[in-house]
Amino acid sequence: CVLLSRYNYKNLGLYRQTGSYRLQEIDGRTLSKDEILSFSLHNQSQKDYYCYLINIAYDGAIYAMFPNPKDRVESARLKKGEMRQLLKEVVLPLTELGEETIKVITSNHPIDASLFEQAPFDRDALNPLEQLVVNAVHGSRRQTSIKYDEWATEQISFRVK
Repeated sequence: CVLLSRYNYKNLGLYRQTGSYRLQEIDGRTLSKDEILSFSLHNQSQKDYYCYLINIAYDGAIYAMFPNPKDRVESARLKKGEMRQLLKEVVLPLTELGEETIKVITSNHPIDASLFEQAPFDRDALNPLEQLVVNAVHGSRRQTSIKYDEWATEQISFRVK
């Protein structure tokens, strides 16, 4: 058992680890409310990479889970062959019903993952398509060139019941 209150999560108490799953094994599953997901990263390549975990919550909120946006950029670096358990850094309590998405981003260069973050949707505000249009019209973008092998992403979704 792990006492999660030691890791900046108040009132979570003791939890028993029930298994270890590859990210792809969770995709499409239904998980139970009040379960807690913990994460580990394993760089099986021959290169160092910067790794990021992003949570897209049931309510549209987007959180940079790893590394903490307040940490220095090198904390995202995973050396070739390195495996890192993130229990002290990241757990995801499944406290609300709905669909959750986890996105993993790897890159040759550090990025500011907090740029992905957004607040939950306001039910009375614009719908997601309307918000996208507003962002496209009022946002600014510059042309960017990046090689296809400099970054990668994978995403899984699961339901919480």
